[in-house]
Amino acid sequence: MKKIYRFALAAAAVCVMVSCGNKGSEKAADAQEAEAQEQVEEEAAPDPDVLTEAKTLEGKAFSITAPAGWWVSTETDEDISFMLPCETGDCKNISAMISGSSVEDANETSSYEGFVEQDKVTLNGVEYSVITKEENHMTIYRTPVGEGHLGIYVQNVEDGDEEVQAVLESITLK
Repeated sequence: MKKIYRFALAAAAVCVMVSCGNKGSEKAADAQEAEAQEQVEEEAAPDPDVLTEAKTLEGKAFSITAPAGWWVSTETDEDISFMLPCETGDCKNISAMISGSSVEDANETSSYEGFVEQDKVTLNGVEYSVITKEENHMTIYRTPVGEGHLGIYVQNVEDGDEEVQAVLESITLK
């Protein structure tokens, strides 16, 4: 989103320069043009927050690999979240979190009303219970970890998305 706002700002600066015509001195116009050019060049530069290559992120009880081109929004011992930047707001999003509750208790919580239990899946040798909610394109994978569980929340992803499947297969428990 930062890029969109910066680009809009640069475009507005160019429009202001054009609308001013010859009212200012040539020197001032040249300075404005140089500033607008710098803004456009800055927009073309890669976003430093977006991964340029895949990166394995380490939590206390698990690790997960974020793909190149994704933005890591949270990285703590118990919560790792990343998303594929997009302009629509319905961005692919993956969050891996440790919770103190059991898998069964978490799946029965009232806040998950409308979720449908799916067949269990095995990813990278670990069995996960799976629930989905079509309304918001959310799938939650859960497996026991220590006294609680690891929950993997996948949102805005179509079935069979190979990039997300690779992320899920990258998860290892410690």
